[in-house]
Amino acid sequence: ETQHMTSGQSRTASVAASHGELNVSQTSTNAYYTNIQQGTSRYGIAAQGLNPAFEDAFATLVTSHPDETAILKSMTIMRKIIFNATTKGQQRNDEGSSKYRQVRLSNPKVASAITNMPGALDLMMLVGFELSENEGDGETYLVFSLGKRGPEWLNGALSKMEAYGDTMCSE
Repeated sequence: ETQHMTSGQSRTASVAASHGELNVSQTSTNAYYTNIQQGTSRYGIAAQGLNPAFEDAFATLVTSHPDETAILKSMTIMRKIIFNATTKGQQRNDEGSSKYRQVRLSNPKVASAITNMPGALDLMMLVGFELSENEGDGETYLVFSLGKRGPEWLNGALSKMEAYGDTMCSE
């Protein structure tokens, strides 16, 4: 009989098959998830209202990599890229603002923080970035379009990412 599951359940099953079962209660992410399950982050920010696919990608990111430092670095870089794309990148339509709206995936920092982190690329695409091949240099970029504001739940997503980092740093 075929078993139906969500994309998050599928990713979890794939991770378990590839890397073994994850026991979240034995990781320091447990305190973070306890706060989120209670409905608030460390700052009392409600965790509800986020896109379920974002929640799945976020959960994959924070549970699929054994190195918490790499997860925190990934969160910090993604938050900065998202923030810059939605603020500085939207100020004018010239080369100066476009550098804030596109990120080359082969960049070593981006590769370690996004491309090589399970769930991170999905997370970036869910907040509004799109994959784009540049014919001039043959590189693949994450691009955030000029005039795009991102999903209405974007501020909550950024807050959740920040709260995760704050929770992990305070332990």
